[in-house]
Amino acid sequence: MLLFSIFGCATPADRQKAASSTLDAHARDYWEFLMRENPTWATYIGDYRYNDKLADIGPEGRSRAHEANVKFLERLRSIDPRSLGDEEQITWDIFRLRLEMDLEEERYKFWQWGV
Repeated sequence: MLLFSIFGCATPADRQKAASSTLDAHARDYWEFLMRENPTWATYIGDYRYNDKLADIGPEGRSRAHEANVKFLERLRSIDPRSLGDEEQITWDIFRLRLEMDLEEERYKFWQWGV
C-alpha cells in the first residue's frame, strides 16, 4: 500500500507538466504536418525544406488532410484542458477551434467556392 501511495499518485504539478509536454508535442506534429501539406506557405514563412513540392489540392490531398485533422482533434481531446496552465488552456482552445473550423470548411466544400 505504501508503494502505491509513493509511486501511484502524481502531484497536480506532475500532471500539468505531463499534459503540457503532450500538448507541446502535439502542436509540433501539427506544425510539421502544415509545413509538409502547404509547402508554398512553408517557403513563404522561411521553411525551405519543401521548396521542391506543391500542395496536393485534389481529392487525395483533401482526403489526407481530413484524416489528419480528425486524428489531430482526437489527440487534442485526449488532453484534459483543465490539467493545463492558463496560457496552455488558451493554446488548447485555439488549436481545437482551428481543427474544428478546418473540418467544417470541408463540410461546405470551400475549395469549390469561386470567391
